[in-house]
Amino acid sequence: MTTIAKKVFLRPVEEKDYSLFKKWFGDLEVMKYVVSHMPKDIEYTKAMWLKDYSKKNAIVFIIEIDTKPIGICGFKNIDNEMNIATFGITIGEKEFWNQGYGTEIARLLIDYGFEELKLCQINSAVFGFNIRSKRMHEKLGFEIEAKKGNSPPTQDENGKLWDDIYFTISKKDWDIKQKIARSNLR
Repeated sequence: MTTIAKKVFLRPVEEKDYSLFKKWFGDLEVMKYVVSHMPKDIEYTKAMWLKDYSKKNAIVFIIEIDTKPIGICGFKNIDNEMNIATFGITIGEKEFWNQGYGTEIARLLIDYGFEELKLCQINSAVFGFNIRSKRMHEKLGFEIEAKKGNSPPTQDENGKLWDDIYFTISKKDWDIKQKIARSNLR
């Protein structure tokens, strides 16, 4: 899939991108929001991505702004029988944080999931301390499906323990929310 939206361009992962994964996932500030593997080196990072995301139940894209790669996004745990998947976004270039890109990327992914993958439901998980991600999910119309603690619980940099928040949205709810959003633009 190659998609262009107002601000964002999504493209397939290429060989040259593995060094970016090491940079992004080697950054502790980025990683505090990501449930993933900590990379050891480029070869390990490449092997991890090939193992985890080249399966038929996952699709991953590089996020670009003006041809600059700024992060990754996609779906994992794609269940073609239940037509359900989990989506995620990681903006690894911190200068692009807090500018609305996450919401734009999420809209592209959700549209892609419902229209191209024919999903009926899209899920997502957020650390309780990730306020930006919680707001984005709420803005897009996701509903909280569950809040639950981890074993061990997720801990922020101040030592506070947080529940994980599990969000979900159905195609029907997404279509209704998009119709309302379009009518508000008129």
